[in-house]
Amino acid sequence: MQVNNKQAEVVRELFKLRKEFPRWSLSDLAEALNDKGYTTRQNKKFTKVQVKRILDKKDFYKGFYKYGQVTSTGQHVSILDTTRGEKIGRQKKYSCNTDRNRSEKK
Repeated sequence: MQVNNKQAEVVRELFKLRKEFPRWSLSDLAEALNDKGYTTRQNKKFTKVQVKRILDKKDFYKGFYKYGQVTSTGQHVSILDTTRGEKIGRQKKYSCNTDRNRSEKK
């Protein structure tokens, strides 16, 4: 499996935004990516659904493969930093709530 650098940049930016602004909704994250000029593989704007799909694959982007309850080191390159002591396979629920104060973005 080969890394697409343009797509990897979007993934890294999304996880960076999620860490910097943990209270943002999926729609807010999609809007931020769009505002920065990022597009999907089909050159369309990001939606909350696409953002959720990327966030749900965090372990994969860290170089791990997960099947059911089993997580192991994948045979692919990690595009996210794994040296920050985060637990492998940790699950986090992401909210689709768009009722937060958008002024927090600025």
